[in-house]
Amino acid sequence: MRWHEVPGRFAIVGIEGPPDLEDLGALAKPAQLIVEDDETTLLVHEDRLAHRLERHPDAKVELDLTWFTFETPMDWEVVGFLAHVTRALAEEGVSLGAVCGYSRDHVFVHARHRETTRRILGGMFPEGVAPQRQPDADQRPGSPSVQLSQGATK
Repeated sequence: MRWHEVPGRFAIVGIEGPPDLEDLGALAKPAQLIVEDDETTLLVHEDRLAHRLERHPDAKVELDLTWFTFETPMDWEVVGFLAHVTRALAEEGVSLGAVCGYSRDHVFVHARHRETTRRILGGMFPEGVAPQRQPDADQRPGSPSVQLSQGATK
């Protein structure tokens, strides 16, 4: 499984009601939009946040998030991939959010958990360490690994 850390800092924003066209303008990739009956949630780059907060002064906001993407496309028949990853992170006290695209899964963590997340993911998936940085020396050898076959990869 290949993974990488997406450059930049992100924020998750909860606003009352449905989004409008200006809210959708905040969705420069990568981004996530979830629309529910009474709330809209945006996961966006922090640098696209200021105007949203001016327009929605009562918005709920979590800042300083780091986004990790699992690069290998995942088939919808694969079971337990996110459970495997989130369990390992939970055992180290890392709280997270997860989002799923059609083909790929993503997790986001507070920046204070960035290095721990890198270490854990590097130990679980040593072949997938982000290219911009070498694996940490304290990766956990022997950590469980999900073996993913070509085509069926979640």
